[in-house]
Amino acid sequence: MNFHKLLFFSLIITIAYSCNVSDKQKPSNGDYQEFDDFFQSIENFSGNALVAIDGKSTYSKSFGYASRELLVKNTIDTKFRIGSISKPITAVAVMILIEKGLIDVNEHLSTYISDIPVTWKDITIHQLLTHTSGLAYQPEDMDMKHNLTVEETFEMYQSLPLVQESGTAMNYSNMGYFVLSIIIEKVSNLPFDSFVQEEILKNWKWSILAEITLIEY
Repeated sequence: MNFHKLLFFSLIITIAYSCNVSDKQKPSNGDYQEFDDFFQSIENFSGNALVAIDGKSTYSKSFGYASRELLVKNTIDTKFRIGSISKPITAVAVMILIEKGLIDVNEHLSTYISDIPVTWKDITIHQLLTHTSGLAYQPEDMDMKHNLTVEETFEMYQSLPLVQESGTAMNYSNMGYFVLSIIIEKVSNLPFDSFVQEEILKNWKWSILAEITLIEY
């Protein structure tokens, strides 16, 4: 059996607008031939596209394969790994709490989480946001430990050394954004997913949403 390297990349494009669009002005699914032509012109493109106006879907279509190896085609119900697209959502959640005066971007991590390693105490919120905290990307065997609880994952992360002194260099870190999600929960007194749902998804007006999967051999 041949195994392919799959690279999943989700792209969310959002355009917020304040004007009202009447039903007569809303394009129908057939008015998006240019979208069809565009996505079909991309070699080996696989993904789903959705256009919504005033919260109502006006165009949705699937392209390519969910699995090229098994020749399984994408459908509107195909699920994709969101991957690091969650990071900007986490960053927006932090900025909301900063605007509310509940987080100071220049404060140390120890201000919000007391039970942390001594080496973490000088890490700032700004450093977590900008991947300069010194926290590692993630443990090498993390993919084998996907059944861990949030508490177990946090405990495991705390046992790992810094890859460099905080604030000295940029080092892309999944761990850093995981820690930010912990801070969001502690400061807001809400589970992370509930905070995102209430403060971001319900309060923002999404007019275009495109989710794309790129498959690389």
